[in-house]
Amino acid sequence: MGLGNGSANEPYVGVGVGIYGNTVDVPAALAPGASVDETATKLGFRLLLGMNFAENAFVEASYRLSGSTADVQTGAYGLSLGYRFQNPVHRKDLQGRPCSFFTPDAQ
Repeated sequence: MGLGNGSANEPYVGVGVGIYGNTVDVPAALAPGASVDETATKLGFRLLLGMNFAENAFVEASYRLSGSTADVQTGAYGLSLGYRFQNPVHRKDLQGRPCSFFTPDAQ
């Protein structure tokens, strides 16, 4: 779920829930006598904050919270800089009318 209509120079936020496969693998060569190889499937959450700029370009920061495996927190931060090939400002509904997340029947 996200908030924002995809316009240029507009911030947006998002939140999501998902299933994450976490793996912690520390070989014996790095930790003699304490090697770890553990995998777990966990319920997790993702939070993101982004900004559309120019017409199709964006920057986005995110955080994934997915619990711990082998006493290691497996959450992660992310930073993305990207380009959308389909401009979200010009999305159309099934009848070919312009629309956005909040106004599906906008003209």
